[in-house]
Amino acid sequence: MVAAIMQGIEKQTSCTGMPPHNMFEFRGLRGREDPVLKSLFMRETIKRGILFSGVQNTSFLHTGGDINKTIEVIKAVFEPMKKCNSEKRSRTTWRALVQPVFRRS
Repeated sequence: MVAAIMQGIEKQTSCTGMPPHNMFEFRGLRGREDPVLKSLFMRETIKRGILFSGVQNTSFLHTGGDINKTIEVIKAVFEPMKKCNSEKRSRTTWRALVQPVFRRS
């Protein structure tokens, strides 16, 4: 995740899984899952024309242009995420957070 390293958020962001099926994970400064960062990431990628659910499924239908656009959007979204520190900002500034749909108990 070179883009995360370039923005200084590599401790808050990780990408796991196999290349065609991977998942972005977002953690706050204390290392816990952070739905605010995930919400910010999803909201900003959607604004730029890429729909992320947290899991990416790449297929042969995706063109080189699709993949390049996705990479550029991720780079662009990581910049505002660098400024975002969920432990220091008011959560009331966010209207809707991403909520887990399936959760193991």
